[in-house]
Amino acid sequence: MKRVVPAEAEPFITSHEAAVLSTLSRDNKVEGVTIYYRYINGNFYILTKADSSKAHNMLAHHQVALTIFDLDEIKTLQLQGKASIEGDMETKRFIFDELVRPRQYQGESLTPPVTQLHNGSFIVFRITPTKAFYTDYNEKSKLIPMHGNNS
Repeated sequence: MKRVVPAEAEPFITSHEAAVLSTLSRDNKVEGVTIYYRYINGNFYILTKADSSKAHNMLAHHQVALTIFDLDEIKTLQLQGKASIEGDMETKRFIFDELVRPRQYQGESLTPPVTQLHNGSFIVFRITPTKAFYTDYNEKSKLIPMHGNNS
């Protein structure tokens, strides 16, 4: 299967771990949520609870969007993809272990917010990219000069 994500985007993707996931609800409203992800072999993996809104949304409408950005580096990856439940037990265990590990939040070591969701069991989704757009705004040709009166 051909990779959709450009090779030059992979160092950017693997150096980050959070993104905005956009889904479509059952009543066709767009919803966005910040999630942790893992990127493995051209696919993105996320962890949520089975009764969360994002899980219900991805089960009803498999098309999703994922946005990774870095304000300091002025780089962004925007992709469209298809969400599906990951069935491989070894992959699910690995993703679970990676995504629930403690992280530093305001100087404290805490587990990610997904561990605080109460409804349902954990579920791992695989997002297979169908389109990807990577932009490095450090390339001067990508920057749009400001025009107008700066008084």
